[in-house]
Order: sequence, then C-alpha cells, then structure tokens
Amino acid sequence: MNPRLIVARVGRSMMAVGFGFFLFDLIAFRVGKVWSPLPLGGVLAALHLVPPQPPWLWLQAVYAYVGSSSVAAVIGLSGLAIYTAFGKPPTLTWRAFITSIALFPYRIATSIFTDTLKTVRYIVSSILIFVFAVTALVGTWFGVEYALRSHLFSRSQSCDLRNEIFSAVQFDFFYQCIDASGTQADEPERFFAFFIASERYPDAAARRTGHAWFGRLALRKVESSYLLTEYKITGYGYRIIGGASCQRWIEGPYSIIQPFVPTSVHQLLSAWYCNAPVIGAEGPQIEVPAGQPLPKVSTPAEVNKMLGVNKPEVLLAVAINKEQFNNIQFLVDKQIKDPRPYQLLYHDCTTFVRELAASIGLYVRPRILAAFPSETVYALMLDNLRSDEIPSGLDAKQ
Repeated sequence: MNPRLIVARVGRSMMAVGFGFFLFDLIAFRVGKVWSPLPLGGVLAALHLVPPQPPWLWLQAVYAYVGSSSVAAVIGLSGLAIYTAFGKPPTLTWRAFITSIALFPYRIATSIFTDTLKTVRYIVSSILIFVFAVTALVGTWFGVEYALRSHLFSRSQSCDLRNEIFSAVQFDFFYQCIDASGTQADEPERFFAFFIASERYPDAAARRTGHAWFGRLALRKVESSYLLTEYKITGYGYRIIGGASCQRWIEGPYSIIQPFVPTSVHQLLSAWYCNAPVIGAEGPQIEVPAGQPLPKVSTPAEVNKMLGVNKPEVLLAVAINKEQFNNIQFLVDKQIKDPRPYQLLYHDCTTFVRELAASIGLYVRPRILAAFPSETVYALMLDNLRSDEIPSGLDAKQ
C-alpha cells in the first residue's frame, strides 16, 4: 500500500477522533446544561469555561480528562494538518479537496447517525424476535399442558357425602365437587380439600381484593355413617400493613422508578406489598383421631360459619386420598415457616391456594389469567371438571 495513503488515513482517523470528542462535549452540554468548548488552540482556551460536574461518574472521569485539556484539539488539528498534507488525490482539485474536508464532520455525523440507527433497528428487531419466540414457546407450553392436564376429573359417589357433612342445606354460594382421589367411594377413610373464595367483583383501590382460603376434612366410616376426625379451615393473609421488608430484587428496581410512580399507585402498592404475613385458623379447628359425630347444620348461615369468618362466594370441594391429604398438611406447615412477606399477586392468599391445588394434581392456569381469589377458584372448577360435566353459566362467572 502507498505510504502516503497510509499517512492520509491516519490523519483522517485523527480528525474523526477529534470530532468525536467534540460531539462528546455536546453530550456534556446536554447533560450539564453548561457549554464548555474544548480548548481548540490558544483562542478557544481563553474562552474555556469550567462546568459543574456531570451526574454520572464515568462522564465526570472522561470529561475531566478531555474537556479540561487540549487533547481533542491537538488530535483533531494534527489530523487535519496530516490529512491536508498527504490526503489530496492527484485527480482532485484543491477546491474540491478543501470542500471534502469541510464536509468531513457532516459525513462523520451522518455515518454515526446511520450506524446508530442500524444498531437500534437491529437491537429492536432482535428484542421483538426474542419476545415473539418466547411468547410462542410459552403459549405452546401452556397449550400442551392444558390439553394434557385439564378436564380430567368428574363428580363421583364421594361427592354425595355433601349431604352427610352439610345435610341438605341449600347453599347461598356457588358450589361444585370433583373426585381427584383415584380411590373408591366406600373406602373406610375419606378425605376432602375445600378451596374457597369471597368477593366476586374485587376492588383493589378500595382495599377489597377478595380472599381465598382453604379447608381440609377427614372422615372415618363407622358402619353406615361417618365420624369426623379432622376439620380445619386455614387462610393466609397479612397481620398489619407494613411491618416487613421486601426482597431486594423488588426493593432495588422499585426504588429507582418510585419517583415517577403516581402517588395513588404508590399508596396502593404500599398498602398491599411487604406486609407482615400471618397464616392460621380462619374457621373451626377440629382434630379428634377417635372421631366425633358430624356437626348438625340446618341453615345457610350455619354452613357459612363452618366455612370460616368470611362469607364464601364460591367453593370447590375435592375428594382426595390420604397421600394427597398429607401433602397438603406438609405445604401448610411449610407456609407457616416461610419468612417471605405478604405481597399481593406474588405471595398472597391466592398463591397459597394455588400451591395447594397443584399439590393434589389439579390443573392451575397461569395467575395472569385468574388474578383474583374468586377467579382462581372458578377457574379450578372450569379447568378440572370434565367437559361434559361443566355446569352452564360457569364460564361467565369468571
């Protein structure tokens, strides 16, 4: 390669570096709101101003070296001198050559803008491709899971024990029963799980998000009747607003965006996030290994009292086996020891019920498709009952 051409290219590169530093000074002006020109020789040195420190440490470090010295001027002017001396092609007139030098910053800026635009377009297209790919993969995964695991259970003779437990009282809430036990209805021991929720139309702004809770029931058959050996109504919620710390992965990002969050939204989040949790009895707590007669109920109010301190909107009773019953007990004990705070939509009463439902083999749809407590229990009914046994109007209740 021609040495003269090599030197010309070096000079042009030095001009580009100097111009790049000048663009950097424009960025510093945009950030610091004070124009401090690079000292282009002695004339501009007399006009140099000392701006306030830029807000970012990396910007301070670079500007301290470049913006307060003649580095950029030396590089840029040296490059201009070298390129002027060695860069003129023999076929180009001096007028055209000087014009090309004058247009050089414009070409550099255009090149930067074009390359930046291409880079941004590439990044955006890559992100979109990634998002669409993940969405398609997740959608396919949930679709396959739904096809394989939903609508597997039906009512059975075990559900007829409803009359043994609650007599023939007409419920004032929506009720369904399915059998997920895989056992015969005449087993000497029968076990049930109750998934219960209130507030069909929750209102988070009014602090009425509804509530989901859980019950477990164990019966022992004696001749032609049943004795009650265990009946416990349990719920998960919060003791007081506040009183607990959020996980760092929540607190860190939120502390950054919190100044931009509307006050009303911030107050709403403060009311429902990072609250001191509590799990415990929300209704009768009966445990008699030897068994006792089933309680007598004759009115809807008495039934509701048996089901807890909150009035039910919907109840799904699930016949389960002893192993499933023990799994549920294990998860309840685990939740009692869980140190995480109560956090709406992430670690709340609904996630508690969802985990228990999944532990006994029920299909549980993604939370985003059934965010509130009553929606979750209605979804458990709709997704787990056999298609030919779904009652009319159940789909409309979600």
